[in-house]
Amino acid sequence: MPLDIKLYCADWCADCAHLCHYFRLNEVKFQEINIDNTPGALEEMKAINGGKDKIPTVVIGETVLIEPNFNELNKAIGITGSI
Repeated sequence: MPLDIKLYCADWCADCAHLCHYFRLNEVKFQEINIDNTPGALEEMKAINGGKDKIPTVVIGETVLIEPNFNELNKAIGITGSI
């Protein structure tokens, strides 16, 4: 069963751009939610991650990762190896 992955991000965030590239490089399907351009997205993200205004925030099923590194993502998604 495919994972439900949401990436809360912003255009100005370099770490967000790196994660988008990481997901595409690894052919991981995800929903990109821009907190600056999507009405209500910032509030939704804060409700999910305990009120924190930090991006990137990644939601994988029931797991919330705030500013994750690639090893944390690999583990959560089930990708072996490291970047």
